[in-house]
Amino acid sequence: MSMAPPKSRLPAAPPAHAEPGKPRAGRPAVRVTAVVAAAVAAVGLGYAALSSHTSASSPFATIATEQPVPEATGEWQRSDMTTLAPGRGEEDAVRSTAMAVSDGQLSKSLTASFRSAFGDDASVAVANLGGTVIWGYDGRGEAKAWSTYKPLVVAGLLAQRGGPGALTDEDRESIEAALEYSDNDSARLLLDELVFTDDSGAGALQLGRLLSAAGDTQTVLPNVAEGEDIAEMEWTNTNQVRFLNMLGSGCLLPRDSTEFLLGTMAKVTDEQRWGLGSVGSTAFKGGWDTTDEGDYLVRQFGIVPTSPGEELVVALTVKPRDSDPETANAMASDVAKWVVAHFKADSEEAVLNCTSPALASAG
Repeated sequence: MSMAPPKSRLPAAPPAHAEPGKPRAGRPAVRVTAVVAAAVAAVGLGYAALSSHTSASSPFATIATEQPVPEATGEWQRSDMTTLAPGRGEEDAVRSTAMAVSDGQLSKSLTASFRSAFGDDASVAVANLGGTVIWGYDGRGEAKAWSTYKPLVVAGLLAQRGGPGALTDEDRESIEAALEYSDNDSARLLLDELVFTDDSGAGALQLGRLLSAAGDTQTVLPNVAEGEDIAEMEWTNTNQVRFLNMLGSGCLLPRDSTEFLLGTMAKVTDEQRWGLGSVGSTAFKGGWDTTDEGDYLVRQFGIVPTSPGEELVVALTVKPRDSDPETANAMASDVAKWVVAHFKADSEEAVLNCTSPALASAG
């Protein structure tokens, strides 16, 4: 039997960041069931009607036209996402990065479709695995990382140790709990192990190296050695996609570390398999909590296969008007369904050619 891990040297995590699966006292865990309600066309549900057109230049068989976003009704209405693009076959999905980035009309059509479904209550970024960001939309949600920071910490620890073979049994137990159940105490023990490799707290620099290697020059890491909360870090959807895209392409860590991390991210408990988990994501992590203003905010990023050997990298944010966790989880699932209904990964567009990982070992 393994020994209990040592007590964290970091300040105690604030109770606001406890999450379902490992709930804090007084908040029961919420088991989410995928909810698919009436179609978008049902005006009584508060959606704007989706007027559509067919265009020879559009990769969609049918797509929503630009129209004003409906007034908020106080509660987001769930939808059957297949109604957003009726008749869409596999060949109709967006396949070309260059097309999505350069085609202004296509970008406007995607934005209109997304806003018609979710208003400004959701944000998303999409990329081909091994490619660049295809398209994204920023709604009213904030970019606080919540528990999506946990894969970053595990990646930093793997880089520092030189691979999964150097992890202790206690490390592995903490990694499994942090990524599979989103256990906050376990994640903080891992962060402690990383930051306080020596008395200087310089181990936190490993996180900055990872973000820089992923091409992220915007995210500002908190001073975790001084007790600042890493869950409060502003980490946008686009920058999360950059990080996971580089990781999933083998450009950040050696193969054994990459496979270990993504493999553990594939084992998320059933209670947390909403959002990207509802569309078959092979590796993902979510985060959720209430903001200072009392709004419930959900974050999630992951790798989503659209056909054998073809994968997307997706990051999403959801901030429902009613601030209800069940609404947020169901809405995240519909955002994920919207993505797989409108995009198809194309491995031929992969542009990352990594001859060696950026962080093969500590340094």
